[in-house]
Amino acid sequence: MRIRFEDVSFKYTNTPNERNVLDSLTFELNPENIVGIIGASGSGKTTLIQHFTGLLEPSSGRVLIDDEESGRVGIDPASMRNRIGIVFQFPENQLFEETVFDDVAFGPRNMGLGESEIQQRVEESLDLVGLSVKEFGTRSPFHLSEGEKRRVAIAGVIAMNPDMLVLDEPTACLDPRGVKIIEDILKGLHRLGKQIVIVSHHMDFIIRLCNRLIVLQNGKIVYDGGKGDIFEKTDLMMRANILIPRLMQVVKRLNDFEVIKKSDVYSANELKTLLID
Repeated sequence: MRIRFEDVSFKYTNTPNERNVLDSLTFELNPENIVGIIGASGSGKTTLIQHFTGLLEPSSGRVLIDDEESGRVGIDPASMRNRIGIVFQFPENQLFEETVFDDVAFGPRNMGLGESEIQQRVEESLDLVGLSVKEFGTRSPFHLSEGEKRRVAIAGVIAMNPDMLVLDEPTACLDPRGVKIIEDILKGLHRLGKQIVIVSHHMDFIIRLCNRLIVLQNGKIVYDGGKGDIFEKTDLMMRANILIPRLMQVVKRLNDFEVIKKSDVYSANELKTLLID
């Protein structure tokens, strides 16, 4: 799936300050990248991803999905939302059935699938997030841990078999083990061919997982490219109010003191290997 923004601007009407929340954005997303969208609070990240599925439509400009204009007459918004699944920041907002099974099955049932297909999709989706139907299927989603709720919410989106998953702050309120589980799940889904877009403030998570970064500042794209170059742009990072990940700070210091000679190090294990060698 290709998503292309062409000179897209957006502003909320009937608000005291009717400024552009998105300002003349032009970019394209392709399946090969895991994309991280980063920026300070209020930079336009959540508003941006709501344009992917037609939840919001541009005030000006165009959003094209595989060259079809989103929001155009004849384009079914429900069908588009089935192709692009969004996992919002707070999983409890997406969980409302009495059991985990029924929650994950909700989307496929709304798609009109038969019960045997629904059963298969629920089992496969829960397996992909490390939660078995046997252990979790009859449990209430509201009695799960934060990490388990997040994984059930992801499973509910996977069960609809979208081409793309968009996740808004997927590591919010999770401990390091929970963050690692989400990271492994998303890597596995990308290997299976799912397109992944992540909005997050968790820069250590973003830098490990994503190979393309889009930085927003006041509704404008101020950087769009690989993760290796951005951390050389200290002024840009400061203006966009983005903290350099702790690992990258350590790697930079080790390079400055010539302890290591490699700068594109994005995991603690890789750094450990370099230091041992």
